[in-house]
Amino acid sequence: MATKELWAAPVCPYAQRAWISVTETGAPFEYKVVDLHDKAPDFVALYRRVVADESANAKVPVLVDGDLEITESPVVAEYVLRTYGGSLDILPADPGAMAKAKLWAELFGSNVAILKSDTKAKLAEAEQQMARALAQVLDALLRSQGSQDGGDYFLGGKYSIAEVLTTSLLQRALSY
Repeated sequence: MATKELWAAPVCPYAQRAWISVTETGAPFEYKVVDLHDKAPDFVALYRRVVADESANAKVPVLVDGDLEITESPVVAEYVLRTYGGSLDILPADPGAMAKAKLWAELFGSNVAILKSDTKAKLAEAEQQMARALAQVLDALLRSQGSQDGGDYFLGGKYSIAEVLTTSLLQRALSY
């Protein structure tokens, strides 16, 4: 049987994007926990092979599906949703809606980058800036890119890749 592994760290919101896609689809992947402070040599070797860089700092997630080895959370999430999503209909069929969902996820992620601050003091200093940035980006993106049909999700009444790629980041933004 072909190897099916998702290498990820439960604390990493980017790796959680991949985990959400695997969970949503029920794809049969073995979850391999990566300790980000003490990365296993086999994980580091795998990552470096995937990115073809023997000096790269290994990051999660990494997905192994038989002969396919990939990294970068949006790439992994989309691959899993396309390959194992079946009738879930999480990926928009309309290319424009798909482009909007991916743009939303990219812009949202770049605007909550402040959450990468490594100390509570840095977060406290940036709290007001973060709140303003979040409010602005959410408002602007939903008005310009989101569905005009209303509903609880980015594309209106339908859960999509937009939520798969932003849920873990939003959860952290709201918890600070």
